[in-house]
Amino acid sequence: MELRVQLNRFEDTVREYESRPVETGGLLLYGSSFFTNWGYERAARHLEGVCDNTVCHGIGGGTVDELLYYYGRLVYPYKPAAIVLRTGANDLFHDYTPAEAADLTVRLCEWARTDFPRVRIIVLPIFDFPSAPSRPKHKLFAPYNMLLKAYADRTPGVDYLDIGQYLYTDPAYIGTFDHFRDVFGPDGLHLTDAGYEAFAPWFRDTLKQILSEVPA
Repeated sequence: MELRVQLNRFEDTVREYESRPVETGGLLLYGSSFFTNWGYERAARHLEGVCDNTVCHGIGGGTVDELLYYYGRLVYPYKPAAIVLRTGANDLFHDYTPAEAADLTVRLCEWARTDFPRVRIIVLPIFDFPSAPSRPKHKLFAPYNMLLKAYADRTPGVDYLDIGQYLYTDPAYIGTFDHFRDVFGPDGLHLTDAGYEAFAPWFRDTLKQILSEVPA
Protein backbone atom coordinates (compact mmCIF):
# COMPACT_ATOMS: atom_id res chain seq x y z
CA MET A 1 0.00 0.00 0.00
CA GLU A 2 1.42 3.35 -1.03
CA LEU A 3 2.27 5.73 1.83
CA ARG A 4 0.49 9.05 1.30
CA VAL A 5 1.73 11.11 4.25
CA GLN A 6 4.98 12.03 5.95
CA LEU A 7 4.78 9.85 9.04
CA ASN A 8 6.64 12.10 11.48
CA ARG A 9 4.87 15.37 10.62
CA PHE A 10 3.16 15.45 14.06
CA GLU A 11 6.31 14.97 16.09
CA ASP A 12 5.77 18.18 18.09
CA THR A 13 2.30 17.04 19.14
CA VAL A 14 3.58 13.63 20.17
CA ARG A 15 6.45 15.08 22.20
CA GLU A 16 3.98 17.30 24.04
CA TYR A 17 1.96 14.21 25.02
CA GLU A 18 5.15 12.45 26.07
CA SER A 19 5.97 15.33 28.42
CA ARG A 20 3.00 14.29 30.58
CA PRO A 21 3.04 11.47 33.16
CA VAL A 22 2.16 8.05 31.76
CA GLU A 23 -1.16 6.88 33.21
CA THR A 24 -1.86 3.17 32.72
CA GLY A 25 -4.90 0.95 32.88
CA GLY A 26 -7.44 3.55 31.82
CA LEU A 27 -9.39 4.83 28.84
CA LEU A 28 -7.37 5.97 25.84
CA LEU A 29 -8.88 8.24 23.20
CA TYR A 30 -6.83 7.86 20.03
CA GLY A 31 -7.50 9.42 16.67
CA SER A 32 -7.96 12.66 14.81
CA SER A 33 -9.12 16.22 15.49
CA PHE A 34 -12.32 15.21 17.27
CA PHE A 35 -10.07 14.23 20.18
CA THR A 36 -7.45 16.94 19.64
CA ASN A 37 -10.07 19.67 19.92
CA TRP A 38 -11.62 18.06 22.97
CA GLY A 39 -8.32 18.56 24.77
CA TYR A 40 -6.28 16.49 27.17
CA GLU A 41 -7.53 17.88 30.49
CA ARG A 42 -11.09 18.56 29.39
CA ALA A 43 -11.65 15.05 28.03
CA ALA A 44 -10.27 13.58 31.26
CA ARG A 45 -12.67 15.72 33.28
CA HIS A 46 -15.67 15.01 31.09
CA LEU A 47 -15.10 11.24 31.08
CA GLU A 48 -14.23 10.81 34.73
CA GLY A 49 -15.61 7.56 36.07
CA VAL A 50 -15.54 5.61 32.82
CA CYS A 51 -12.19 4.03 33.75
CA ASP A 52 -9.53 4.72 36.37
CA ASN A 53 -8.21 7.55 34.18
CA THR A 54 -8.63 9.03 30.71
CA VAL A 55 -5.78 9.86 28.33
CA CYS A 56 -6.62 11.88 25.21
CA HIS A 57 -4.10 11.43 22.38
CA GLY A 58 -5.68 13.25 19.47
CA ILE A 59 -3.62 13.99 16.37
CA GLY A 60 -5.54 16.58 14.35
CA GLY A 61 -5.38 15.71 10.67
CA GLY A 62 -3.75 12.35 11.38
CA THR A 63 -4.27 9.21 9.31
CA VAL A 64 -4.21 5.63 10.55
CA ASP A 65 -0.74 5.20 9.06
CA GLU A 66 0.42 7.89 11.49
CA LEU A 67 -1.53 6.39 14.39
CA LEU A 68 0.26 3.12 13.70
CA TYR A 69 3.60 4.89 13.46
CA TYR A 70 3.11 6.41 16.92
CA TYR A 71 1.48 3.35 18.49
CA GLY A 72 4.65 2.41 20.37
CA ARG A 73 4.78 5.86 21.98
CA LEU A 74 1.14 6.89 22.39
CA VAL A 75 -0.64 3.58 23.02
CA TYR A 76 1.60 0.75 24.19
CA PRO A 77 3.16 2.46 27.27
CA TYR A 78 -0.31 3.30 28.62
CA LYS A 79 -1.54 -0.32 28.73
CA PRO A 80 -5.13 0.83 28.29
CA ALA A 81 -8.13 -1.08 29.59
CA ALA A 82 -10.25 0.50 26.87
CA ILE A 83 -9.53 2.39 23.65
CA VAL A 84 -11.84 4.65 21.67
CA LEU A 85 -10.67 5.08 18.07
CA ARG A 86 -11.75 7.83 15.71
CA THR A 87 -10.24 7.25 12.26
CA GLY A 88 -11.07 7.19 8.58
CA ALA A 89 -11.97 10.66 7.35
CA ASN A 90 -8.42 11.99 7.03
CA ASP A 91 -7.38 8.81 5.27
CA LEU A 92 -10.06 9.28 2.63
CA PHE A 93 -9.12 12.95 2.27
CA HIS A 94 -5.55 11.74 1.51
CA ASP A 95 -6.83 9.41 -1.24
CA TYR A 96 -6.80 6.14 0.65
CA THR A 97 -9.66 3.94 -0.51
CA PRO A 98 -12.32 2.88 2.02
CA ALA A 99 -10.88 -0.64 1.99
CA GLU A 100 -7.33 0.61 2.58
CA ALA A 101 -8.43 2.87 5.43
CA ALA A 102 -10.49 0.11 7.01
CA ASP A 103 -7.63 -2.40 6.70
CA LEU A 104 -5.31 0.01 8.51
CA THR A 105 -7.86 0.60 11.26
CA VAL A 106 -8.30 -3.15 11.72
CA ARG A 107 -4.51 -3.51 11.90
CA LEU A 108 -4.38 -0.91 14.66
CA CYS A 109 -7.10 -2.72 16.58
CA GLU A 110 -5.37 -6.07 16.16
CA TRP A 111 -2.07 -4.68 17.42
CA ALA A 112 -3.86 -3.54 20.57
CA ARG A 113 -5.78 -6.80 20.97
CA THR A 114 -2.52 -8.75 20.67
CA ASP A 115 -0.64 -6.58 23.16
CA PHE A 116 -3.58 -6.27 25.59
CA PRO A 117 -5.78 -9.38 25.28
CA ARG A 118 -8.46 -8.02 27.63
CA VAL A 119 -8.70 -4.54 26.10
CA ARG A 120 -12.10 -3.25 25.00
CA ILE A 121 -12.03 -1.27 21.77
CA ILE A 122 -14.78 1.10 20.70
CA VAL A 123 -14.52 2.27 17.10
CA LEU A 124 -16.27 5.44 15.96
CA PRO A 125 -17.30 5.53 12.30
CA ILE A 126 -16.93 8.63 10.19
CA PHE A 127 -19.93 10.40 11.67
CA ASP A 128 -22.15 12.81 9.77
CA PHE A 129 -21.42 16.52 10.05
CA PRO A 130 -23.19 19.49 8.42
CA SER A 131 -20.53 20.32 5.82
CA ALA A 132 -19.97 16.70 4.71
CA PRO A 133 -22.07 16.89 1.51
CA SER A 134 -19.87 19.71 0.22
CA ARG A 135 -16.75 17.56 0.53
CA PRO A 136 -15.86 15.48 -2.58
CA LYS A 137 -14.95 12.37 -0.56
CA HIS A 138 -18.08 12.18 1.55
CA LYS A 139 -19.67 9.42 -0.54
CA LEU A 140 -16.78 7.18 0.54
CA PHE A 141 -17.72 7.48 4.21
CA ALA A 142 -20.48 4.86 4.08
CA PRO A 143 -18.35 2.09 2.47
CA TYR A 144 -15.64 2.68 5.08
CA ASN A 145 -18.17 2.57 7.90
CA MET A 146 -19.71 -0.66 6.60
CA LEU A 147 -16.31 -2.36 6.62
CA LEU A 148 -15.57 -1.08 10.10
CA LYS A 149 -18.94 -2.27 11.44
CA ALA A 150 -18.47 -5.70 9.86
CA TYR A 151 -15.13 -6.04 11.63
CA ALA A 152 -16.62 -5.00 14.98
CA ASP A 153 -19.59 -7.34 14.57
CA ARG A 154 -17.33 -10.36 14.10
CA THR A 155 -14.66 -9.46 16.68
CA PRO A 156 -15.15 -10.07 20.42
CA GLY A 157 -14.34 -7.02 22.53
CA VAL A 158 -14.69 -4.55 19.65
CA ASP A 159 -17.79 -2.34 19.55
CA TYR A 160 -19.03 0.05 16.87
CA LEU A 161 -20.52 3.27 18.24
CA ASP A 162 -22.22 5.67 15.85
CA ILE A 163 -22.35 8.98 17.72
CA GLY A 164 -24.81 10.20 15.12
CA GLN A 165 -27.30 8.91 17.67
CA TYR A 166 -26.43 12.05 19.63
CA LEU A 167 -25.38 14.51 16.93
CA TYR A 168 -28.82 14.49 15.32
CA THR A 169 -31.80 15.82 17.24
CA ASP A 170 -33.43 12.42 16.67
CA PRO A 171 -31.78 9.18 15.48
CA ALA A 172 -34.47 8.98 12.79
CA TYR A 173 -32.64 11.80 10.98
CA ILE A 174 -29.30 9.97 10.75
CA GLY A 175 -28.02 10.19 7.18
CA THR A 176 -30.16 13.17 6.19
CA PHE A 177 -27.50 15.81 6.98
CA ASP A 178 -30.28 17.87 8.48
CA HIS A 179 -31.64 18.41 12.00
CA PHE A 180 -28.24 18.35 13.71
CA ARG A 181 -27.94 19.48 17.29
CA ASP A 182 -26.46 22.94 17.78
CA VAL A 183 -23.00 21.63 18.65
CA PHE A 184 -20.96 22.38 15.50
CA GLY A 185 -18.78 25.40 14.80
CA PRO A 186 -18.84 27.59 11.65
CA ASP A 187 -16.87 25.02 9.63
CA GLY A 188 -19.68 22.50 10.02
CA LEU A 189 -17.13 19.85 10.92
CA HIS A 190 -15.79 20.39 14.43
CA LEU A 191 -17.67 20.74 17.70
CA THR A 192 -17.61 23.99 19.63
CA ASP A 193 -16.48 24.12 23.26
CA ALA A 194 -20.12 24.26 24.29
CA GLY A 195 -20.78 21.35 21.95
CA TYR A 196 -18.29 19.17 23.80
CA GLU A 197 -19.82 20.17 27.12
CA ALA A 198 -23.25 19.09 25.86
CA PHE A 199 -21.99 15.89 24.19
CA ALA A 200 -19.85 14.65 27.07
CA PRO A 201 -22.57 13.29 29.43
CA TRP A 202 -24.16 11.21 26.66
CA PHE A 203 -20.78 9.88 25.54
CA ARG A 204 -19.65 9.12 29.09
CA ASP A 205 -22.83 7.22 29.93
CA THR A 206 -22.77 5.33 26.63
CA LEU A 207 -19.16 4.26 27.15
CA LYS A 208 -19.92 3.11 30.68
CA GLN A 209 -22.83 1.04 29.38
CA ILE A 210 -20.72 -0.59 26.65
CA LEU A 211 -17.87 -1.38 29.03
CA SER A 212 -20.25 -2.90 31.58
CA GLU A 213 -21.47 -5.46 29.06
CA VAL A 214 -19.84 -8.84 28.54
CA PRO A 215 -18.14 -8.88 25.11
CA ALA A 216 -20.14 -10.76 22.49
